[in-house]
Amino acid sequence: MLRKFGSHLRDQWIGTTALFLVLAGGTAYAANTIVSTDIVNNEVYGADVRDDTLAGGGLGHVDLKPGSVRSSEVAADSLAGADINESALSTVPSAANANTLDGKDSSEFAPAEAYVRGTGRVVPQALAVQPGANTFLGPPMAGFLRLSYFCPSPTSNTGFLWVYNDSGSVANVFVDNGESNPTYRQMAAGANFFVPANPAGEAYSIQAQGALGIQTIQIATANRAGDCHAQAQAVLAS
Repeated sequence: MLRKFGSHLRDQWIGTTALFLVLAGGTAYAANTIVSTDIVNNEVYGADVRDDTLAGGGLGHVDLKPGSVRSSEVAADSLAGADINESALSTVPSAANANTLDGKDSSEFAPAEAYVRGTGRVVPQALAVQPGANTFLGPPMAGFLRLSYFCPSPTSNTGFLWVYNDSGSVANVFVDNGESNPTYRQMAAGANFFVPANPAGEAYSIQAQGALGIQTIQIATANRAGDCHAQAQAVLAS
């Protein structure tokens, strides 16, 4: 009798539970068994995702499809330098000429043989000259004037700075060593002249105008005990 009563009570409990689930319209799930197919499309909202300020909250990069985050998904002015891998960036299309100035690469503005404007250049030269020798400081500076220095023997005597017009055309040349008036020469192509140099040290400023443009040269010379030193820097603007 007691056994039959227990069996009847168990059947009633199972039936009541099933009826409750049907009436509630729900389905019972075990933990971690809900998958994508169990969710109606477009029915999960931001409020359903745990706040990322809480432990275990927010979405991770593994939850996002590659390429799914676009400008519209990023708050304006929210990205900082640390969020961007600069090495992965390419040149901005509107800044395709950012590495040049009027088409000139930055290497063309180096101290030696660098462009100043157009075909203009900055040219440095320097050397030591042995006593009794007249030696060129280098090739024609930017293809215009060429300089040489005569080192006297003994070096206590006066030296001489020579100026050559290698431009291939007539040049108007002014030489100033700080005296009251500069020396002026109208030099034919291939012509040359010299000016004296104080053995203790001399400084010259030369400006020449010709077919190549206007060239300005700063020159310094000095006679030392065993040799002479001369150095120059020329700027050609064309």
